[in-house]
Amino acid sequence: MKRIASMLTVIALIAALITIGVGTAIAADQLLDTKVDSVVTKIDRNGNAYVRAIISEKKEISGVAYDATTAVMFFGEQVAFGKTLKAGSPLKAIVAANEYKGRVSYTVLARVN
Repeated sequence: MKRIASMLTVIALIAALITIGVGTAIAADQLLDTKVDSVVTKIDRNGNAYVRAIISEKKEISGVAYDATTAVMFFGEQVAFGKTLKAGSPLKAIVAANEYKGRVSYTVLARVN
């Protein structure tokens, strides 16, 4: 009986590790080259400024094409670059893609001239 219980514990542990590994995907950095729809500068709860730009991306699911809005976030030393953007401005940057509850957002890592 103890042997069966220990085997079930090991199987459960392996299943949990596989689930965590599949659920956590590491995304590679990407080059983003698009136009900005809107820009907002805000202050976080720690008093630090950040910029959120909204862009439109064309997506497709099962042959149905649609436009989706995506947030592009500027933190730290990238805030100065984000503050120079206006609606309609071109945006070319190296970004890290993040996913939360199935929605993608980007964090700017470096400006591309």
